[in-house]
Amino acid sequence: MKQLVKALSLVTLVVFSSSGIAGGMGATTPYYINVGLGFTKSSSDDTHQVNNGSGFPGTASYDLYSMSSIQKSPGLMIEAGQRWETAKEWLTAYSLGLRYQHIFNQTVKGQVNQYMLPGFINYDYRFHLSNDNLQVMGKIDLFNFHQFMPYASAGLGMVINHTSGYTELPLSVTPRVSPGFSSTNEAHFIYSLGTGVDFVHQDAMVSVGYEYQQLGQVVTGSGAGSWSGQQLRFSNLSSHNVLLQLGLLFDR
Repeated sequence: MKQLVKALSLVTLVVFSSSGIAGGMGATTPYYINVGLGFTKSSSDDTHQVNNGSGFPGTASYDLYSMSSIQKSPGLMIEAGQRWETAKEWLTAYSLGLRYQHIFNQTVKGQVNQYMLPGFINYDYRFHLSNDNLQVMGKIDLFNFHQFMPYASAGLGMVINHTSGYTELPLSVTPRVSPGFSSTNEAHFIYSLGTGVDFVHQDAMVSVGYEYQQLGQVVTGSGAGSWSGQQLRFSNLSSHNVLLQLGLLFDR
């Protein structure tokens, strides 16, 4: 929650500061468009209980699903907006734009603790996860050192998490009928916090940075057969991103 408040505060600061700078003496206000490549490492520390239909008393009627890893994946992005540049030594530039980002398939892996009994981790499972997100992005270049400008950024928007291809592998037990959780798409709010360095030369800009994203939940579709009405739902999906963006400035 504290990180969300920080993101909201930073975006608000950019919006109000930008409007003031635009009217200031010596300010330039070019438009920009960026394309970028990133690498993403996502994770969730949540677990989920699924009713196994056994009818056993207490927690034995549930299987506990835990997530062990999410595979790293590349992503692509495009962003466009406006940049406010000043001749100041500190807080040298501000920008506000709209960014679309796609993260390609990541393999989610985990274990099934059958009947929630000690030592009954009887299955490994996996499925695919991909993301599409749209964010309003605010950025502040903190100072200018020979055209290299460290920045802080924040974003708010929506993400659609796509899941598909659920499979499971028995671990030294007779295979059960797989839940076969189906594919689904689910939308969530997203916020991001980032830092990095901009390099600007004439009408070109290169940005290298790190970004943390909070992506809501990972949800599968319903199961098949006797598993219908059951699904997996993991909260606290977050990602760590390394980003490289190339941009052009217009009307500078």
